Amino acid sequence: MEIREMSRSYMVTTVQRRLFHVRFRNAVLKAYRERCAVCGLRLRPLLDAAHVSPDRDPQPVISVRDGIALCATHYRAFDAHILRYDSDYRIHIELPDRFTAGEGERAMLFAFDGKRLELPADEELWPPASGRG
Repeated sequence: MEIREMSRSYMVTTVQRRLFHVRFRNAVLKAYRERCAVCGLRLRPLLDAAHVSPDRDPQPVISVRDGIALCATHYRAFDAHILRYDSDYRIHIELPDRFTAGEGERAMLFAFDGKRLELPADEELWPPASGRG
């Protein structure tokens, strides 16, 4: 009975987002031609700008070099340190032993292992070599 009641309950939360992030996302997605740098997905609602360096303090100027366009799956893998890229912008997938993944999950990630990131046409917009991860 208690679980059923909880499943119908709601909690109100507050989310705080920097206005800077909206502009940052738009600039990064534009530079990456509205597609994921890993898989090439072109569905804007599923894309975001992942910070390649820590996002600590708001900056007065948006630098596209501080971000990379990733789909939701590859963004989560990047944040979880499962996906990284090297100085040649090659993708590396490292799944820790504690994670269990089925064939579908493995295919979504390992299909891109060793592939080169799809970077902006303008090299000045490329992120720093060797992405965190």
